[in-house]
Amino acid sequence: MDYCENMRQMIGNSSLIIVRPSVAIVNKIKELKLFGVYSGKELINRVEESGDEYQTVAIGYLCTKYEGEITPESNQGIEAQFFGLDHLPDEIDPFTKDKLVGVKGQLEK
Repeated sequence: MDYCENMRQMIGNSSLIIVRPSVAIVNKIKELKLFGVYSGKELINRVEESGDEYQTVAIGYLCTKYEGEITPESNQGIEAQFFGLDHLPDEIDPFTKDKLVGVKGQLEK
């Protein structure tokens, strides 16, 4: 049984807080800089089948120094790819895309 299933047994369908660190890698990770901690209505997710609710706390990092290949942890992701801030995939989460566009604006200053 995983963490979320254990918590669901204790709290039922009440909101479960999930912390989600994210890294925007800009050029090859030797250095990370925190660029934001986010939460709010747009980060509440509800599973229709079960009624379970998840409140995400997203922590965003900016990476400007990186070497090596990017690969996801086997239990943490399906795939990992590099994308330029001007060429973000359409499938990206709208909240994440908005924050990445903001990062692009900060980098251009």
